[in-house]
Amino acid sequence: MRKTFDILVPSMVVLAVLCSACQALAINPYATESPTGAMLRGSGDLARAQAAIVTAQASVIANVASTNAAVAKAADDLERVREMALDNDLKAAKAFYDRRKMYADHRAQHAAPRDKNDLARRSKATTERASVYEVDPLRGRIFWPSVLKREEFVDSRVQMDVLFAERKSHQAGLGSNFCRQTKMLAGEMRGQLREMVDNLSPSEYVAARKFLDKLSMEAEMTPRIEGVAAK
Repeated sequence: MRKTFDILVPSMVVLAVLCSACQALAINPYATESPTGAMLRGSGDLARAQAAIVTAQASVIANVASTNAAVAKAADDLERVREMALDNDLKAAKAFYDRRKMYADHRAQHAAPRDKNDLARRSKATTERASVYEVDPLRGRIFWPSVLKREEFVDSRVQMDVLFAERKSHQAGLGSNFCRQTKMLAGEMRGQLREMVDNLSPSEYVAARKFLDKLSMEAEMTPRIEGVAAK
């Protein structure tokens, strides 16, 4: 009995020591790890952490590149839309002017031939004295129609303006120098007007011709007094 007890006690002590060792290993599996093993394990953990950082950086770079690509694509799309809009505007403008030219060509091809003698007769049909809205009776200012304001008439127009601005009652009328000069200038302007007839509409030509005829008629009469025809 005693002998059996002596054997059991040491065995139990060894078993207790082993259990304690096993618990310690369970709590810290690296308790028995050597310094070299610990260094290797730390290096492995550091390498894995560095790899994770590199992976994260690569992901950020990839996201930035994707964003830049999206921005560049949006800019390209916007530029294409702008170019398409400009192209459409140019096509619309070209179509408008092409249609207008076609219409003008059609009118020119189908227009009745002009009879210059007929235009002259129409302009002389109702020649009358210039109204106060065509020649200012007080200052002698002439209100020229648009056709006669062109550069071709500038010399004759200036001379006519001076004549009417300096016109005096006792120096005007038939037989006066004022009448002769006015009729001469009006005749010169009629000649210029006839040379332009192909580039004017009938209404423009007739209006300008009638105006010159009125100036010739006005030269034969004494100036109006305060807008009322002299008796």
